[in-house]
Amino acid sequence: MCERLRWVSHEALSRGWQLLGRYRTAGFTYVLKHEQGEMDFKTLEEVEQAMRNLCWDRGLEPLGQHP
Repeated sequence: MCERLRWVSHEALSRGWQLLGRYRTAGFTYVLKHEQGEMDFKTLEEVEQAMRNLCWDRGLEPLGQHP
């Protein structure tokens, strides 16, 4: 889990985005901050899929493979 979190965070940073964690009344959420705002997710898998979609939509280099 920790390794995957570091990898997703690194991939986000390499594109100028930030991956944050927030604890809210509904529980812990991951927050992906990008140039157009923020997106909230419950799992890292959801974050990764959203990042892949953002890369595709914006013509950015695709995410690498998780080691």
